[in-house]
Amino acid sequence: MEKLKMESAFKNGWQIFKDNFITLTIAFFVVTLFSLTLILAPVMIAGFTYMLLRASRGEAIEIGDVFHGFSDFGRYFVGGLLYLGILLLGAICFGIGIFASLGVLLFFFPVMVDKKLSAGDALSEC
Repeated sequence: MEKLKMESAFKNGWQIFKDNFITLTIAFFVVTLFSLTLILAPVMIAGFTYMLLRASRGEAIEIGDVFHGFSDFGRYFVGGLLYLGILLLGAICFGIGIFASLGVLLFFFPVMVDKKLSAGDALSEC
């Protein structure tokens, strides 16, 4: 496994943000607005993750990419329920253990979107 170089990761991320500032800013507000209805939150997060993955690979992105999650609504909705359940379990059982839960789930949606995995498979991958 290649070692992650933090400096180059931050530089690349900043460059992607600068190159796509308007698109990413509008997409962020669209995702935030739609995520106010909690049922759509995991689907919109998956769409925004899809958009960010495309941008990181140098592909062209557009505002419509945030709605990509609707193409597989059920899988992302179940993933969102699993995500929420694990966070609640971490908060209730361990109190401060919610931070451990967040650490495990940090790459849950990116793995789920990028590798097209089910919620259970993405969790075991994390």
